[in-house]
Amino acid sequence: MKELKKLKTALIMILFGNGFYLLHTYFLQTQSSSFSQFSQGILLGLSVGSNIVGIILLIISIRKIQEDKNV
Repeated sequence: MKELKKLKTALIMILFGNGFYLLHTYFLQTQSSSFSQFSQGILLGLSVGSNIVGIILLIISIRKIQEDKNV
């Protein structure tokens, strides 16, 4: 059960990462002010970070589930 919760969390993290990237591309079309550049950088960083954490958590939870099935 604990691994399924981690799996759901990983998928949610990946979805949030994709959502942050969509926001980044939306704000990319606006004017290039200092705040706009700052928010684009923050959104891109959150997007990449969320996707990396989600993928790592997904790999770990899938391996753990496979190990539990083999034992």
